[in-house]
Amino acid sequence: MSIRKLFAAFIGFLLLVSLGNFSLNYYVQIKWKYKQINESLLSGLNVVSKQMEKDLFYLKEFSLPRGDTGTSRSINASGLRAFRLSTNEDDYSLTSKLLNNELPIVEGSYVLYKIPQKGRGYTLLLGSSSHGKISFLPIVPNFQWLRRALHLTSTKGMLVFLGPEGEVLWEDPPYFLNRPGGADGPAIYNVKGPWFKDLYGKIYWGKSKAIIGGTVALYVLLPLRNFLYLLCDSIIGMAAFDILLIIMIIGMSFLIFKYVFAPMEEITALASDMQDRLFTATSPKDLSTTVSRVARGVREIVSRSRLKEVGILCQALSGALQSYVYQQEKLLASGEKMADLNKTLKATNEALVIRDRAWRRIIEVSKTVTMNTGFHKGLGRIADIVKEVAGAGEVVISKKEGNEYLPYTESGYGVKLSEVKKSLDIRLKSTPLKEDTVIWIEDVYSDPLSLTLGAPVKSEAIFPIFHLGRPVGVIYLGWSEHKRENREILDLLLPIASYIGGMIDSKSTLQNLRQSYQYMVERIQAITSIFHEETSAHLERVEKYCFLLAKSLSLPADHVEDIALFSRLHDIGKMKVPLDILTKSEALTTEEFDIIKKHTIWGAEILGDASWLEIGRSICLYHHEKWDGSGYPYGLAGEDIPIEARIVSLADTYDALRSKRAYKKPMTHEEAYKIITQGDGRIEPFHFDPTMVSLFKEIGHQFDEIYNSFEEPEGVISL
Repeated sequence: MSIRKLFAAFIGFLLLVSLGNFSLNYYVQIKWKYKQINESLLSGLNVVSKQMEKDLFYLKEFSLPRGDTGTSRSINASGLRAFRLSTNEDDYSLTSKLLNNELPIVEGSYVLYKIPQKGRGYTLLLGSSSHGKISFLPIVPNFQWLRRALHLTSTKGMLVFLGPEGEVLWEDPPYFLNRPGGADGPAIYNVKGPWFKDLYGKIYWGKSKAIIGGTVALYVLLPLRNFLYLLCDSIIGMAAFDILLIIMIIGMSFLIFKYVFAPMEEITALASDMQDRLFTATSPKDLSTTVSRVARGVREIVSRSRLKEVGILCQALSGALQSYVYQQEKLLASGEKMADLNKTLKATNEALVIRDRAWRRIIEVSKTVTMNTGFHKGLGRIADIVKEVAGAGEVVISKKEGNEYLPYTESGYGVKLSEVKKSLDIRLKSTPLKEDTVIWIEDVYSDPLSLTLGAPVKSEAIFPIFHLGRPVGVIYLGWSEHKRENREILDLLLPIASYIGGMIDSKSTLQNLRQSYQYMVERIQAITSIFHEETSAHLERVEKYCFLLAKSLSLPADHVEDIALFSRLHDIGKMKVPLDILTKSEALTTEEFDIIKKHTIWGAEILGDASWLEIGRSICLYHHEKWDGSGYPYGLAGEDIPIEARIVSLADTYDALRSKRAYKKPMTHEEAYKIITQGDGRIEPFHFDPTMVSLFKEIGHQFDEIYNSFEEPEGVISL
């Protein structure tokens, strides 16, 4: 509940309590006043009625003289004033005319009504004297004492005598009722209780008292307005104070509502509106506009407020809001700058995300190239990635060989690589490559040196591939729509070009190194041939057998090549075996065979510890180990024997069976095949890796083809 409602409830409660208290006090005062008036009137009427009866009885016994003396007597009784008796016969005659037997007689007297004279009404009391003469006595009641007792004036109330027919016998002030009554009906009707009504409907409050046996009634009547005034005159002052107090309470409440609560409610409404707008605001500008509107509203409240405190509060609030608006405007300006910066950062981030994804994919491809696939295949996948991230339709990666650029791989329209080579040679002869400088042709039809590949290319770019400061190739990109030079593409592809340059250079280095390996192996083999010329063809065949087996096992290409290459050196240790033992035609002694077995260790020692000769060293050392552990020099078994040694073991055994030795004749392929797959007591299938035996059964005929293509010269004996 709001403080305004609480305050309104408090003021309402205060007014209700005040009005209730005032009403109760007024009720008690009026009731007491009513009782006082009622008791005063009743008391006065009782006193007057008794006194009048007493005086009338006294007048009845009073003898009035007759004659021309004109004697008159005044009787001043308590409450009565006797007027001089007129002996004028006219009066007698006039009075006599009003007498009749129908008038009520009270103890021998008649009560008559005489027309008022000189504005005064009076009562005629008719009676008999002791001489039998009729006498008349006009009397007028004197009730001034009663008026003073009741605080009655001629304008506030009246006294009335009514006859038996309700006619007015006397009234003070005169003509108060305006109609005398009588034959037309009573002049006063009793409505209810103390309330009366005259013939004109005017309402009175009063009391009555019957006298002279009920023939005459004395009334004290107050008009309604005068009665109410008399009833309330004592509380008018108090009521005026109470009403003034209530008016002050209402006035103060009005001022508080107008100058305190009204501004607060306006501020609250502004705050509520600001809250709603802040919740629906979608930008800092909306926030600033909303707060500025609230600040203007607060300033308007300050201009209307008459209370100093409210003004100070509103001014402070307005100042705070203005400060907020100022800060918000600064923040808005900063926000706009930040928005622009965010757009730039977003664009940069998107470019970085694209670059990161491209690099991740290229690195994955590079791992695959190294571990599983060939170099050309991996480079083709990189070309696909470059085409995708650059949005190109054609990508060609070429390697520099001398002064020519040989295309390695193509992705896109399927153009002929020979055409690409020709066009590249023409372009790059006239435009030498520079590191980090891209040849970008937006419209190929406006450039006579553009590559004419017969593809729907409208724009093209040639990215140089450099490594260690020297050109090693180019990346060609073609687009089917006009493409302006794009900084994002440049920033993305130049590092990729450098990476590809490293791959190409590494590939070349590896090729050169492998050629060096092959050259050195050939030289070592040549040295071996000096001592044992008959082993040359044997080593060539063993190399081919090993390549066939290793490739059939789906080993990595570089591993296959290394096994085949270094298989030539498997018997290099025999260089340290005496020639007479190697060429001995008789059976070897135990000591001689022990010397022969040492050629495995001597071969590993000859090759040394160079890392690039690791496979050759393993072949030399373990190619006479057997799957069942019966081989030498260490008696290794199963998977403990390196794969390259297991391959060379079967290849060397097959060729040894087929070759002519000093101590045996050469065998046919069928004979050698049977011994390896079935055994002969000296050589058994379980001496070899079961996988190798299974492969040999499948591809053994290729072994025969290899042997026949490298037959021993006539007269040469293999060792």
